Amino acid sequence: MAILGLVVQKADTVNGLGTRLVERFPHAQWSRSVAHNSLPSLEKQGLVRMVAQGAERALDRYEATDEGVEEFREWLRACTAAPPALRDAVHAKLELAGEEDLPDLIAAIREEEAACALQFAAASSRLNVEWQLKRLGPPNGGDPGGRVRSALLTDEAMLWGMRARRLRRLRQELEDPSEEIEPPGGDDG
Repeated sequence: MAILGLVVQKADTVNGLGTRLVERFPHAQWSRSVAHNSLPSLEKQGLVRMVAQGAERALDRYEATDEGVEEFREWLRACTAAPPALRDAVHAKLELAGEEDLPDLIAAIREEEAACALQFAAASSRLNVEWQLKRLGPPNGGDPGGRVRSALLTDEAMLWGMRARRLRRLRQELEDPSEEIEPPGGDDG
């Protein structure tokens, strides 16, 4: 849907879409090749069409069809029926690790916790800069683009902060299970 949404916003080449995907969703860790792989499927479904063939496949230009625009709009309006599946690499590693692996896993969790804390700081800084430069609309104001940008930047900072706190809590429990840890739902919940 991200690829379709980008095409709905603006017709583009396969390479252009790949670049825009990575720029718009930097933390999703999608590769530029996602556009190369997704566009043929979207075309078969009648959601996009090639409007200009390039000298090579990466330079083929696509636009959204009316059906593609409608499909994308329906997706935007639809409620997510259920929360996303919990597929977390840390959980999988802990489930599959032996006792001898625990020290290395704790070290890896500590590294990921630190990386998330850095991402939280960077996201918070971006949010503060945008507020200082008055690029974000007030929550009750008439600038929908500014409100959306504000919501996205705030949400990004919150997600990184929650992930860092979650990893800290998990690491602390693994390091010393006898130490009393605040139960979920408190300040860290």
